[in-house]
Amino acid sequence: MRKFCIITTAVTLIFTAYSMLKPGMFGQEQFLLLPAGVFCGTALWLSWRCFRWSGQLLYFGFIPLMLWAENSNFIDLYKCYAARQCLLFTGYMLIFWGIDFLLRSEKMNRWRAVICALLPLILYAPAIAILFRNKIDRSHVSFESIKAIYQTDLAEAADFALGQSHAVWLLPFIVIWLAGVSFWNCRTAKKRELKEWQTVLCVLGSILFGAGIAELSFSQTECYSLSSGLVVRSFEYFDEIDRYSADREKRVTAARRLKQGRGEKGIFVLILGESHNKHYFSSYGYKLPTTPNLDKFRQDSDFIFFENAYSNHCQTVPTLSYLLTNRNQYEPETPAVTLLDMARAMNVKSLWLSNQFPWGEFDTPVAAIANGADKVHFLNTGSDFLLKQTRYDTELVTLLPEMMDFDNGLVILHMMGSHRHYPNRYPAGYLEGQPFSEYEKSVHYSDKALGEMMALFRKDKRVKAVVFLSDHSHIPADKRGHNADQYTQEMAEIPMFVYLSTEYRRKNSELAAQLKKNRTAVFTNDLTFELMLGLWGIAPVSEWNILQKNYSLNYSNARTLWGTKRLVP
Repeated sequence: MRKFCIITTAVTLIFTAYSMLKPGMFGQEQFLLLPAGVFCGTALWLSWRCFRWSGQLLYFGFIPLMLWAENSNFIDLYKCYAARQCLLFTGYMLIFWGIDFLLRSEKMNRWRAVICALLPLILYAPAIAILFRNKIDRSHVSFESIKAIYQTDLAEAADFALGQSHAVWLLPFIVIWLAGVSFWNCRTAKKRELKEWQTVLCVLGSILFGAGIAELSFSQTECYSLSSGLVVRSFEYFDEIDRYSADREKRVTAARRLKQGRGEKGIFVLILGESHNKHYFSSYGYKLPTTPNLDKFRQDSDFIFFENAYSNHCQTVPTLSYLLTNRNQYEPETPAVTLLDMARAMNVKSLWLSNQFPWGEFDTPVAAIANGADKVHFLNTGSDFLLKQTRYDTELVTLLPEMMDFDNGLVILHMMGSHRHYPNRYPAGYLEGQPFSEYEKSVHYSDKALGEMMALFRKDKRVKAVVFLSDHSHIPADKRGHNADQYTQEMAEIPMFVYLSTEYRRKNSELAAQLKKNRTAVFTNDLTFELMLGLWGIAPVSEWNILQKNYSLNYSNARTLWGTKRLVP
């Protein structure tokens, strides 16, 4: 036993040293190792004093095994993350250890032995599943994996399991392991040697501590372990998808009542930028040539640039939940009908092509709206999200020709744009040696992607109009970025342009002239719904439609941050 304690202590010290020396760390979080160590040490001491040698020692292997599994499945553990995970996994372990402890007595009957055999198996199951998938199947446990489980039934699951090569030997392995643990637990149950009340008090305290830590791990975003966060966020996503699907027919019916006119034939495109600050665009006067393509568009009569465009919020989900629907800051109680619902109401096709993540904590409601399109494609998978890797926005252009296989409809492109971390937004070595910051390089690469998109759209006679605007702005030189709690108006100041094809302008000359006249008017992007319907030729008369003569938004009534902040010149 002494040798075991020495080895355990040594392993703990080595892991602590590893977590302390790992780069990318925040020292204060290392103190989380202290309560983890105290409770683990207390539990280990109680197990040894009460049972001398015990099957309970299995529980203390759970923490390093689960850390290994998460490090294998997700990303390298930084020291602050590793310390937090030690505490979280200690909480899970203490619950199972405490129940096992209370079940043990001088004479262990059969049902207690069975429960004591099952407890460590249940505790170890997530780590074993993750490691098995990583090391044997050479794949990751991801959002897609959970989605497959969520959408399957028992028969399909059994058919899948029997069709795998590992299923033949995995089942006997589990049975043998379970039988061994059961025998060990029955064999090692001995009389407790401490006073009963002292023992029970310590054990109950450990269980309560473990339960509190486990509850935090699933209820508080900042306390999620990657595994629990994976489960919580994925099921939130599925619930959101189900909710949108259930209401779709009602929204489409409302969309049919909303549309006016027969609509224009052709393809209409909405390009959503990400974290683009117009003050870093040379097309808006920035000192460095960050947007050479947009600079050329400025001089082209097919393009109309808007000088006073703002976001309705400074974070993606609240912004897009208004931008993509008929709800806005000025009529917030309007029942939500999405642009994709309008496409369905017009019996035309729709495509959502995104370089964002569908699964992230901040993207889920938007992904649920996107699910209303006839074709939905996210370049980045759940695995990419977990591994912190992304594609480049130019890859959207590569997919467009094959996915835009219809003559009439709606295309929505969602760029990754200048979302942090900026160096991930462009290839290594991009603009090497030139006087651009990381954020400026991301803007330059966004301009490159926009140039390629517009080259494709201008050659395609089906495309009648393209609207580009950012979801919100971003302050790269300031730690506030686009934090709503530290709002300044620059977080809402976005670039925006509209492209109208020559054929479309010839046919809709009055509309084009009115749009050009209003290019200096105040525009908040929660009115994009009205703009798109106006271009489409199905918009009802509204004072919030910038295409119409009675457009009434100005600095006296324009708002952002969902109506809580006034916009000023």
